[in-house]
Amino acid sequence: FSPTTLDLRNNMEEDSNLAEPLLEAVGDVPPSSSATASSGKTTAKSVSFGEDVTLSPSLSRPASNNPPASSIRELPRKTSYVDRRSAWPRSLSDRSDRGDHMEQLVQSRRESMKLVLGPDADDYPEVEDPASSLSRMSASVRRAALEDQSAFVTRLRSYLERTGYDEQLPPLEIRLAQVNYRVPSRGDTGENSIATIWNSSPLYNIQKFGKKILRRGKEVDPVKEPRVTNVLTDVNLVLRPRRMYLVIGPPLSGKTSLLRAIAGNLQGEFKKKQRPGGGEGLAHLTGRVLYNNLVAAGDDADDGLRTLVKNLGAFVRQTDSHAPRLTVGETFLFAGECKDDQILKNKRGYDPLGKVGVTLEGLNLAYVKDTYVGNESIRGVSGGQRRRVTLGEMLVFDTPLLCGDEISTGLDTASTVEILSILSFVSRLLNQTTIISLLQPSPEAVSLFDEIILLSDGGRVIYSGPTENATAYFHNLGYAQPESMDNADYLLGVSSSDRHLLYRGEGSASGGAHTTEELAELFRGSQEYAKVEEGLRAEWDEDWRGVLGNATAPGGGGEDEGGPGHVERYSQKYKNPFWTSVVLNMKRSFKLWKRDRTFIRAGIIKNLAMGLSVGAVFLNTNVNSSFFGVLFQGNLFIMLGAMTSAPDKVDDRAIFYKHADSNFYPALAYIIGQALALIPQMLIDVLLFGICVYWMVGFVATAKGFFIYLALFFSFNFTMGQLFGCLASFAPSRTVVQAGGALILLLNTLFCGYIVAPTVIPPYYIWLYWSMPLSWVYRALLLNEFTSKDYQDGSGDEAMEAFGFLHNNEPYSRDWIAYCFAYLLPFCGLCMILSAVCLTKLRLEGAQTGTPDMPTEEEEGDTVHELSQDDTPQDFVPVNLSFENLSYEVKASKGSEQVTLLDNISGIFQAGRMCALMGESGAGKTTLLDVISMRKQSGNITGDIKLNGFPQEAIGFRRCSGYVEQFDVQSAELTVRETIRFSAELRLESSDPVYDSEGGIEGHIDTIIKALELTREADVLVGSEDDGGLTFEQKKRLSIAVELAASPSIVFLDEPTSGLDARAAMLVMSGLRKICDSGRTVVATIHQPSSAVFDKFDDLLLLKKGGKTVFFGELGPCSSNLVHYFEGL
Repeated sequence: FSPTTLDLRNNMEEDSNLAEPLLEAVGDVPPSSSATASSGKTTAKSVSFGEDVTLSPSLSRPASNNPPASSIRELPRKTSYVDRRSAWPRSLSDRSDRGDHMEQLVQSRRESMKLVLGPDADDYPEVEDPASSLSRMSASVRRAALEDQSAFVTRLRSYLERTGYDEQLPPLEIRLAQVNYRVPSRGDTGENSIATIWNSSPLYNIQKFGKKILRRGKEVDPVKEPRVTNVLTDVNLVLRPRRMYLVIGPPLSGKTSLLRAIAGNLQGEFKKKQRPGGGEGLAHLTGRVLYNNLVAAGDDADDGLRTLVKNLGAFVRQTDSHAPRLTVGETFLFAGECKDDQILKNKRGYDPLGKVGVTLEGLNLAYVKDTYVGNESIRGVSGGQRRRVTLGEMLVFDTPLLCGDEISTGLDTASTVEILSILSFVSRLLNQTTIISLLQPSPEAVSLFDEIILLSDGGRVIYSGPTENATAYFHNLGYAQPESMDNADYLLGVSSSDRHLLYRGEGSASGGAHTTEELAELFRGSQEYAKVEEGLRAEWDEDWRGVLGNATAPGGGGEDEGGPGHVERYSQKYKNPFWTSVVLNMKRSFKLWKRDRTFIRAGIIKNLAMGLSVGAVFLNTNVNSSFFGVLFQGNLFIMLGAMTSAPDKVDDRAIFYKHADSNFYPALAYIIGQALALIPQMLIDVLLFGICVYWMVGFVATAKGFFIYLALFFSFNFTMGQLFGCLASFAPSRTVVQAGGALILLLNTLFCGYIVAPTVIPPYYIWLYWSMPLSWVYRALLLNEFTSKDYQDGSGDEAMEAFGFLHNNEPYSRDWIAYCFAYLLPFCGLCMILSAVCLTKLRLEGAQTGTPDMPTEEEEGDTVHELSQDDTPQDFVPVNLSFENLSYEVKASKGSEQVTLLDNISGIFQAGRMCALMGESGAGKTTLLDVISMRKQSGNITGDIKLNGFPQEAIGFRRCSGYVEQFDVQSAELTVRETIRFSAELRLESSDPVYDSEGGIEGHIDTIIKALELTREADVLVGSEDDGGLTFEQKKRLSIAVELAASPSIVFLDEPTSGLDARAAMLVMSGLRKICDSGRTVVATIHQPSSAVFDKFDDLLLLKKGGKTVFFGELGPCSSNLVHYFEGL
């Protein structure tokens, strides 16, 4: 859909409040026209917003383009927001005025997708539609017709036929039998509490020890069991190949843990206190996860199968961890080269006919294949495109199992459906088992899945079965589905604590809605669960038990039948030889270093400045003590450079862990490749700094002495890089790396022989002198100078003796220079090996713990309630923001051409109205938000932006606006109330009316907390992923509260519902609705909104790729204006 003309169709007789100020804002209609418009007359004047955009105030189009009046249901006029503020989801049952056009579109799309992707005609029930030409064809003809319309499917078929790819994947059946997963709970006090200065200090441990001593002799209390939280409870599932499974559930229902359990990534145990007489450790994971009758995880799991399990599955994480300076195509190509030797041998790179090219095309990333992936600091692809990169990285290589954790976060609905349709097609064609979790799936997306796995609190399965039977199952239990509620939202509502709002039956023990335990028990008595039990008892179609090392084992049958041949293929841990992996990592790391031009330039300036300044201070010196000082200062400078670059390696660990989970390469190959790639940077440091110092200070003027000097400096630089890298491989955080690096720096400085002479170091510390790399390098540099021909008269030995450099009371010989290299070489090797071992054995990621901060079902109740206007902060000045012909261009990541991200966009954001910015990934939604909010510091911005008719001014605009970023970054050590207070006290002037209001600033904070329903969490620590704390959804509301604390007139929000399920999204949007109803201007980018969430908005600005406007205007009641507009096209 690419319209050449955009009509803003507003009915001025019914509602002129949007068109009138918009036309006035752009200056094409005099203010006096408002009287004419309000009197019911319609102006015929159109406003030009660019070549391809025309705004017309006329609602009606030519009669030939209008749909028949009988086909459009009469929609009531929206006069207030009372429906919008109703409690979710009860208010939706009154939404009978929505037209049936959307339902027809969804049904048609659903059937089309099923027809394309179904393996045979009997997979899905036929839907007779006499108005559709497709229904008059046979199933096979319909599938062929629809597939022929897709260029990508045609290309994929051609590729598969050419490579014989359809015979490569073995069918993998997965069974979960009584799987339970428990993690340590986090209480209010004790070892599992959120870390504070007090409970992390030695005094706290001394106090605990003292209490134990005082209790000694008294009656010993029974040993308490460690507090645990059930993440997964009694999970029984049967997952078959060639099928797609959808996992949904409320927050903390165990979706990610279930996917990790299926992928075989849940391992390890934590120990409980030992009772007298012994006791067993409490395992994280119990039960069994079986792959074709091989125990992949859980009880009786064989560690020898870990390699096989990793290679059989691909796990797409929630987070996007990528090298920001690699392009999209290079990211895919690296993954393919690591996991597929055929891609490595194919020198065409991401050729459109190759596997990488097909993946790029299928994920609609081919046009950005030369764009950096980027991150928060480096400009690259959009957030939705980055999410597709995360998915595509795991699709480049072959795996019989694909687990995708919330792959649609940041994606628009069309992109999500397109990607899911491709995954469904591939899973059926290649015998792949696909399990995907989604947060807010659309009806079209849900229709692509064969079965739904619905989780509730405690990781209990309350439904697992065919998609088409899910809603009927809960209807029979007494849960009513509002007419306009999507099936996925309905299922999420039943699984959440708000299920009592849907319950209309009388079957529960308490007479009200069922508890989670009751729903799980009811499911165990259902026909669907009986099918699961039957599947668990059934014989295996492919039995791999005993296949390893035994081709005649049961179910083996030779390679032709797929048993041992496939097992042996996937039992090879790494696809590439060790040194091939080293070369791949070296090329990748060198490319990343080469593209960081700012770092390279800064390094050049730093080394030249330091070299020239040191050389100038000691210019042509002939004082022996100056040589000692210069050499020490040079080594100290190198150590500082290595120490400052070490914390960055902590951030790279997430990328390594992702690659290690899929066996991309050995850890040692990764370490060696990184080290070799940084040699050019080390040469720059040594040459620029070393040459200046050597010749300006006046060291021995011989080629031999000069090259030994450079070699020693380079060896020391390389060694310290590996030493600090080893520290970064096991340090839990950047802070620990910095602290540990400071300790290493201190020990090397003290025991190198410069500050404390070697001859006076106490015997019990002398081992430190002989173990510090700096002492060996410093001594060798001194010997290179003072044993040269310039000191043949013995003055060199005297200088060395004066500073305590003696060995057995004799001067050192030049042989100790060679001994230095002999020491540094194994030292580097040891550091590399230790780094590889730490990266492999220590998994320093956020530990999963239960949280006491989550409400129980009884505590939550009806969490979305209506607040009065007195409950929202009122001290602000209303603002109308208009923008005309707004364009934004940037330089491409590679090359010198300019890329247009926004193209002549015009519109107005009004006070008291909430506007949604929508569009496909890469359409420029976040970019437009950043440009309007003055957050873009680079690129070329053109166009006019006005506030209440006045030009936008930086200081004033920032004072009256708030910006809620997509990623919530708050201080983990502060409580919710302290975080909001900190923002308010910094951003509000002492003369602000807030201070003079009743209750002062504390009353202002309380009002914000109440408005965003954070009262119960007000005194809870924010926490972090490592230590726990607030949930993702609570942090979203806290970020909004932090901006609201400054009493802004306009609030910008970047994807406030991304990463949230339907219920949490409604909670956040209800808070925004209350803020907007107080008179503020609210603008938010949003992806995949449900009908309930979308109806919270008043206006819509719809963009398409290239930053072009598709629609801007008022939505109308039940989005009637929007629907009528597109129907008229």
